[in-house]
Amino acid sequence: MRKVISLSLGPELLTEFDEMAKAARLSHSELFRNFITERSRHELTSPGNAPMRDAIVKLVGSDSAQIVVGLAIIFHAGKVLVVSRPGQDPNVKNLHWAFPGGRLSTLAMRQEIRQVLSQRLGCDIVPNSVIGARVIPETTRAQPQVIAIYFDATATTDRIVLDPARYSECAWVSPSDVYAKFTTSTSDEISRYLASLPNPKSVPKTPSRHG
Repeated sequence: MRKVISLSLGPELLTEFDEMAKAARLSHSELFRNFITERSRHELTSPGNAPMRDAIVKLVGSDSAQIVVGLAIIFHAGKVLVVSRPGQDPNVKNLHWAFPGGRLSTLAMRQEIRQVLSQRLGCDIVPNSVIGARVIPETTRAQPQVIAIYFDATATTDRIVLDPARYSECAWVSPSDVYAKFTTSTSDEISRYLASLPNPKSVPKTPSRHG
């Protein structure tokens, strides 16, 4: 069963996305779907997929003018995990509390975000499907643009051990209380996803700790 998501892009990035789709001879939906589902396959290395590979490299390549980050909405025991940063984010204004995640620099996005979350949260987090993606509007500079890709994710344990260099605090909150923590915007598809989550039944018993 397919789920319809929206993708919010600024005017300049939308123009580039249009050009990427034309170069790959794909629709917008096909381009983004392949961007997500084929990132970990060897198919992208074949000569026949050169247009698709070149288009994706524009987003996650080291010379890209955009920063692509993966963010995980981790739902466990009726609660969603949010984290606080120890200082000011260099790219997003007024970013304090957020969903945990990190920068993506390869096509194996699920593998990469899983590894990043393991390092920063001290436990295994399994990213599942993509909920949505958007350009973060609160960037502190015109460039680079920050593109966030949101995953729904599963925690294999409720034991969180924070990397103090990345996060100063974490909290398990009910889906309806996420916005009470956030000082930056989110998108409609994320709001709808949070609203669709079941009501909390219990709170994880293990408090967060620093490593």
